[in-house]
Amino acid sequence: MRRSSYSWAKPVASALALLMMFAALPAASATEAPRTGAAKASLASAVAAKVGALKATPRAFQAATPRDTNPPDDRSFLSTGRGKFAVVLMTAGLGYAAYSAFKDNDAVHSPIR
Repeated sequence: MRRSSYSWAKPVASALALLMMFAALPAASATEAPRTGAAKASLASAVAAKVGALKATPRAFQAATPRDTNPPDDRSFLSTGRGKFAVVLMTAGLGYAAYSAFKDNDAVHSPIR
């Protein structure tokens, strides 16, 4: 009977999982230190207070207009250089797949078989 070459994988994976779990516990408890003194304001409330204090400028009420309303090129993708390259690459891939599929159907000439 042949012994599996991966017999060590399960114990090593279990040990790594336990190590990661115990390594994460001190880091999680360090972020939740007890608060002393006055309660700190949350980030959201601080940002809301700063945004409320800002004055609106006339530019803020202007409608946003796109810089260029015309598309830069009316050609289709396949007529561009990148499109032609993509078509050539897909054709080469398809040709190789067809070639290798027919090549794989040959008989196996191995001394074991």
